[in-house]
Amino acid sequence: LHRVDRRQRQMCIRDRWYPADNNDIKVSFIREQAQALVNLGGHSVGVISSQLDTIGFFNGFPFSKNIKRSIDQGVITYRAHGLKWFKRTRHLGVEIWIREGLRLFEEYIYDNGKPDILHAHFIHYGGLLAKRISEKYKIPFIITEHNSGYARGLVKKWQIKLGYNAIQSSSACIAVSENFLKELTTIYSSTNNKWKYIPNMVSDRFFDVKLNDIPVTNKSTFTFCSICDLNFNKRIDLLITAFAKSYSKETNIKLVIGGDGPEKESLELMVKSLGLIKQVEFKGRLNRNEVTCMIADADCFVLSSYYETFGIVLIEALALGKPIIATKCGGPSSIVTQSNGYLVEKNLSLIHI
Repeated sequence: LHRVDRRQRQMCIRDRWYPADNNDIKVSFIREQAQALVNLGGHSVGVISSQLDTIGFFNGFPFSKNIKRSIDQGVITYRAHGLKWFKRTRHLGVEIWIREGLRLFEEYIYDNGKPDILHAHFIHYGGLLAKRISEKYKIPFIITEHNSGYARGLVKKWQIKLGYNAIQSSSACIAVSENFLKELTTIYSSTNNKWKYIPNMVSDRFFDVKLNDIPVTNKSTFTFCSICDLNFNKRIDLLITAFAKSYSKETNIKLVIGGDGPEKESLELMVKSLGLIKQVEFKGRLNRNEVTCMIADADCFVLSSYYETFGIVLIEALALGKPIIATKCGGPSSIVTQSNGYLVEKNLSLIHI
């Protein structure tokens, strides 16, 4: 989005997993993008985020007016939580989520006025909600897609069919990497003229760190680091295998892993079985400041994923002056060059990184 002469009101629509606060790093780049638009000046930016939880995770009372309003570093933010009553009834579940989003939007415009443009993150289901709002209020909308589930076969045919409708009604659609652009234009073959490639942004916090001020904690130790959700797609098991093959006898080389997730326990057992306890350290879940400090303190950043639409941590590491190693998993091909790092084949244990 470009600067405009008049004050422009923009609305970001985000389904599921929008950061709860400043320390929440899940999809934090969406929150930081909204804040960056505010900091540019001349824009009023709002976010609506509706999350439907399964009954095991629900915190609230179904159908209550549980809207939480806040000003998040200049971004007008409206959040709501509801209960996912119809998890197995796919179209009904989507319709309920859209209606909840419409309720949030109506509360927002009652308090703040109608925005000039809508920016939906993810076709499913932010784009579907943006389409419904656009039809009712005649507001143009764009969609940015980040979902790695397309390449991993997790997006169902019925979801793709619904996605066509949102894409066709949008003013433009954005893919966050060149490989992902090719993937989406193949899947949504009749919508090629809608898609543009625009990479994700880096938060100013990574440029605010002066490289000369980064402390060298131990010059005799070389540290690789990786930060991610510890799930199967991130293939931290292969990273640990590669590290063991290459450096298990070199105690002055370490691997530090930040993040939490379903694979953490098995990965810790793997490290123990390989005799790497003194060389491989798990830092657990990190806030944004801790992410910055961990990358700044390392010598090299490694991304070992099976698939990434972009790889925001790579450009964060580059902003801090770190060389990067990444698998050929989609998004990194738009980031890694001969001058800043190495691309390696995925699923080959990254031997001799």
